[in-house]
Amino acid sequence: MPKTKSKAATANVQAVVGSDESEVKRTAADLATKLTPPDAGDFGLEVIDGVADNADQAASRIRSTIEALQTLPFFGEGKLVWLKNANFLGDTAIGRAASVQSALVELAEIIKGDFGANVTFLLSATEVDKRRSFYKALANRAELQIFDRLDSSRSGWEEEATEIVRARATKRKLQFDDEALDLFVLLTGGDTRQIDSELEKIDIFLGDRGTGFQPMGPAGVLPARTAARMAAGPTAVTAVPQVNVDLVRARPAFSRRRNFRIGQRAGGTRSRARAHTR
Repeated sequence: MPKTKSKAATANVQAVVGSDESEVKRTAADLATKLTPPDAGDFGLEVIDGVADNADQAASRIRSTIEALQTLPFFGEGKLVWLKNANFLGDTAIGRAASVQSALVELAEIIKGDFGANVTFLLSATEVDKRRSFYKALANRAELQIFDRLDSSRSGWEEEATEIVRARATKRKLQFDDEALDLFVLLTGGDTRQIDSELEKIDIFLGDRGTGFQPMGPAGVLPARTAARMAAGPTAVTAVPQVNVDLVRARPAFSRRRNFRIGQRAGGTRSRARAHTR
């Protein structure tokens, strides 16, 4: 879950930062969609690419952001200015450059002031030096969401990772049994990118919820646990297939089968296309 420092519900400065790159990008994209004025057309969103190769480029992107914030929106409909994926806010050579720090001081002054009620500023970044005055100005003014990666070397990380997996599985209408959930958490290590990727594989593999997963053991023999469930017949519990521990263990195998099937379909499509052009 993100650490959030909330301001007013109508705050026109929003920031999404943290070391969890996948979550920062996803949340910022969702926010941009939500905050862009629906009736402003192409003028409602102005994106400044925050990925800079050097200090001069970074300073230029910051000043472009300042200019965008100070430019009134067309037709008075409002606009969103998004400094996207900024890579010059951390303790790096680019971030420490005098030209970058000078430009950030200017941007901080803009953020502290009032650049108009119909202009919203969104910043997203995965590496931020919290000791810098710019971050402190941002934290004091913005609705700030922080997404940091779980540290699997620290005690208690499994509980937080379990909640993340359970919430994302629920969105996909996937239901884990307890043993499968514990194993899935250990295998993915709290990495949200890997969690999403593995859940997607399971979701696609299960496909129609009317068909369950029946893994085969050595010599084509069903595991005793699975055989017992099948012998018992459908029940209110098993009517909606759960993600069980056999399925979690079989992830590499069904992933390869899925990729093979996709390759087969693509190959067949290419063959038919070649035949059609002859």
